[in-house]
Amino acid sequence: MDLLPGSLLQEKLQYYLHHTSPLFPEVRKEFEAVKLKLPGIGYMNSRRALKDLEDKVDDIMIFNLRLRSPFLGWLGHHQLPFICSRVHLKKQLMEVRQLGEQIQKIQTDGIPTALDNACKSTQAEEQSSTSFGSSRNYGVRPSAYDVTGGRIKMPIHSDVANRIENLLLNHKDKRFKVIGVLGRKGIGKSRVVTRVYKNENVRKYFDCYAWISNPLSSETESVLREILRQFYFGSPPYILETMDQPTLLSAIDKCLDGKRFLLVLDGVSDIEIWESVVFPAFPFGHQLARTGPILFTSRIVFASNFGHGRIVFTSNLPHRRVFDTVVNQVFVQIHLKAMSQEEEAWTMFCQLVFPETQPTPGTCPTELEEMARGITQKSGGLLSVIQLLAGVLRGDKNRQVWKKRLRQLEELDKSYRDDTVKAILLSYDALDLPVKSCFLYFGIFPKDDEIPLKRVIQLWVAEGLVEETPEKTATEVSMAYLQELIDKELIQPGNLDAKGDLKSCKFDDQVRSVVLDIINGSNKRYSVNATDNGSSGNVVMPSLSLHLLSIQGGDVEDIITSSYKKKAASVRSCIISGMGKLQYSTMRRCLSEFQLLRVLDLDLQGSEIKALPNSLGTLILLVYLRLEGSKLEEIPASALKNLIRLRYLGLRRSGIRELPATLLQLKELHTLDVRETKVRRLPCCMSQLLSYNLRHIHLCSSFRREVVEMPLGKLTEQPPLQLQTLAGVRATTSLIEELGRWTQLRKLSMGRVAEADSEKLCASIDRMNFLRSLSIKCGKKGTLHMGFLAHSSTKLDTLRIGGSVVALDSAMKCFPFLCRLFLWDNLLPYDPLPMLQDLCNLTVLSLTNTFLGNEINCDTGFPGLKRLSIFQLRNLKHWQINGGMEKLEFLSFGHCPDLKMPPQGLGNLPSLQLVMVAGMDEDFNEKMERIGNDSKDRFKVRHIPLFKHDFGATEQEPGTKNEEVSEDAGSRGSLPTSYLEIHDSSNSKSNEESLPPASAS
Repeated sequence: MDLLPGSLLQEKLQYYLHHTSPLFPEVRKEFEAVKLKLPGIGYMNSRRALKDLEDKVDDIMIFNLRLRSPFLGWLGHHQLPFICSRVHLKKQLMEVRQLGEQIQKIQTDGIPTALDNACKSTQAEEQSSTSFGSSRNYGVRPSAYDVTGGRIKMPIHSDVANRIENLLLNHKDKRFKVIGVLGRKGIGKSRVVTRVYKNENVRKYFDCYAWISNPLSSETESVLREILRQFYFGSPPYILETMDQPTLLSAIDKCLDGKRFLLVLDGVSDIEIWESVVFPAFPFGHQLARTGPILFTSRIVFASNFGHGRIVFTSNLPHRRVFDTVVNQVFVQIHLKAMSQEEEAWTMFCQLVFPETQPTPGTCPTELEEMARGITQKSGGLLSVIQLLAGVLRGDKNRQVWKKRLRQLEELDKSYRDDTVKAILLSYDALDLPVKSCFLYFGIFPKDDEIPLKRVIQLWVAEGLVEETPEKTATEVSMAYLQELIDKELIQPGNLDAKGDLKSCKFDDQVRSVVLDIINGSNKRYSVNATDNGSSGNVVMPSLSLHLLSIQGGDVEDIITSSYKKKAASVRSCIISGMGKLQYSTMRRCLSEFQLLRVLDLDLQGSEIKALPNSLGTLILLVYLRLEGSKLEEIPASALKNLIRLRYLGLRRSGIRELPATLLQLKELHTLDVRETKVRRLPCCMSQLLSYNLRHIHLCSSFRREVVEMPLGKLTEQPPLQLQTLAGVRATTSLIEELGRWTQLRKLSMGRVAEADSEKLCASIDRMNFLRSLSIKCGKKGTLHMGFLAHSSTKLDTLRIGGSVVALDSAMKCFPFLCRLFLWDNLLPYDPLPMLQDLCNLTVLSLTNTFLGNEINCDTGFPGLKRLSIFQLRNLKHWQINGGMEKLEFLSFGHCPDLKMPPQGLGNLPSLQLVMVAGMDEDFNEKMERIGNDSKDRFKVRHIPLFKHDFGATEQEPGTKNEEVSEDAGSRGSLPTSYLEIHDSSNSKSNEESLPPASAS
């Protein structure tokens, strides 16, 4: 995928000239000449020529390598006699020279367009706007200026919010209600509903609630699964992936029995969602069926006796016709209007731009007021536009900057009518140059996807869009870029982890549309929809040459082999999911066509492909390769041999058993991910590979019993490694001895640590000044001695210790700023809570089979704790809570056979919202239910299933399917890891809050 063509093409030529096999003299000469002609940034006028030039450069590079390499020559589809080949090469170089001259002329004589003016920025401004130092913590947070959860407390459409809240909490009206909040895009519908959804009274009133964004009728089962997951607060008693639609409908019906529930459908653009999901799934279907001719695609006999049901949805589309027959009984329609520009919009803009003004925050300086009002008037009263404009100017009091931005908006008025588009272009112009490239990269992701931030960072780093600095790693630089984009409202927050850090983000459709226009340099583009068993797909492609191929669902084989075969040679980035019936022969043929591919992201689930074709080795420009699929078992040695530019290799959740020795050829490799595979030993070449550019090695998840052995071979004298992540590795003595030189580690996770290696391990940890996450699991019958730790670390925020441990208090003194602590199978003779209560930053605490005492007393401390889980304390008989833990919101516990009475003093936890109980007897559960009922909706009590029902299995033995056990489960009877992971942010689903993303609609 090409972003800022001039700068990225310069980087590509630099690589070809200095990092590839020998070039023919005439090729080297022409490449060096072109490199000197390229501008730092291409105007929109020259983008098309720059794209053509990049295509030619890549063609010549592949041609050069084929002539130099017999292997690639045989695999390729261009096979010419040598003399003819040199003639062809000469012709290609002539075209490159002509394109370079054309671009140079455009840069010298060309007149920028209005859109060019919106895309240019001076180097001085770019440098001043860099926000590396603005990151408050390691991680990406929702914007501090978010109008629903940040420091801006001004009510938005408060009259509408109050009306929705009254409709939700009116316990006298037992009729089912559907509340539609309608209005044009960007007006603030989602923000209003979000504020109501997060309201403490609403949360306490409803027994279960769920928030679904952009629901589609083509994804009926996925939507139902997510509703059920959230209704059970992330711990449903089922394996959702094995449930079909009728089973899901029955499960929802059972879940709602006697419950008050709230469902929010945000951004309904598909009217069919009512027929496919809502009408069949919820009890108000009875009311509709009696009053109108509603046709259900799947019928279900409802048994639930629900207490109070409410559905709230937001949409740009009219919905009265959907509820025509029962509009007075069920449907309440609320139209949202734009804010008045003279009052509400102006006040909101000032609050967002001048939050620190003294003595009165939110006051516009007199010298800027005229220009500020002129900018506000161009918002159309739309909340999303106000936020975008505010993100550009926040905190800036330079009159020249304000004049420039107002002038740019006036120029954009001449070419664009849509206020949102103009605000997006202005925000884009205000970005630092590297951030612009990263922002445009979001165009690669399919529409309506929730995008994991880790995946974004991996792609940016692999593509070379971010660089390490002496102060920051590439990951930390990426986080700073993401934070800037979040704060400027160009991307929207998604799900949060327990610490409050973002795990995912969303890309607004209208922003995505503008991004694709910028990338393509043209307003002309088209899409092709594909369907497969009711699933819709989307392929986005430029009108001239296909640089980005993104396919979701559908019969991928038909799409690739027909519509895009002729354009395959132009593809730069390819993301495909739902591989369906793709055959090995088709995949081999397709890969041989994608000669210029840089990014290949394939989800192979559902495909019968077990090995990758050798033709993968012809993709010599590939920098990012991600493959997922349970049936993929083999990577041929020849498939990796020629991928000399590969920086990211992801094989997670595949059936791969071993990695080929040709892994050594990947000297540019930055990240290797083989989690949730069958790999148990890395090839012997790893010691040599470590000395190149490897930064991240992901082998196994922290709580899994499996570890992967990493042979180091003969150790040689070399500079300290730059490795930053080593997760899931077996702790051999030789590895522990070597760890002391790996001082750049940010994350370390080791298993089977021998007791004799405790001192060496602690000494190595003392040298890791940048370590943020540490996971240690002892070997069987071994004990970890933590008393050898000598130095305090201010950066470690996550600690996991599994197995017997001595001198745990020493670790707590060395790591005083812990945010998350997980202890399991430690069998301590004392209660560890007193030594932990003064950890001021501790947000998450998980204790499983941790100590042998019979009493817990919580009297004080834990000022920041939000989530606490306590499991399998076999001797526990009494649990008293007298104080402390003022911020505790979620409590989960269970499998304590001697505990006959519920924890005493739950009422002393003022912030408690949810108590989840597992593995206790019926009498105990009844007592907990009474406590929940007596709390008058202040907190809820739910039960966690010990074993989930698997609808895809005929018979399931406990602990054998979908239940991993910790390493010492046989000897110590540990719980399934799903309990250990309840509050661990590395688990993608079980710990997510049922909260909406902070996106405006």
